[in-house]
Amino acid sequence: METAWVDARCTLQAVADSLDSACLTFTPDQTATLKQFAALYRQHLDDENGIAYPAAEASLSPAGLEAMSEDMMQRRGVSPKT
Repeated sequence: METAWVDARCTLQAVADSLDSACLTFTPDQTATLKQFAALYRQHLDDENGIAYPAAEASLSPAGLEAMSEDMMQRRGVSPKT
């Protein structure tokens, strides 16, 4: 994912930098890059929710789960629930 993100970010940055993004068209390579990253991200989420979280839930205390959750939110720039 880290390697694929470099290319996907470059394509997304082109959209953000475009003065008229409504007229922006992607090349076939850019489209493939974004689709590849989306597929990798979907698999990552599925693995996290189906494998990693259940394993953590079974072995961590509630406080440990909370700490893991807060760390993940912080890395993603999400504010913790109050």
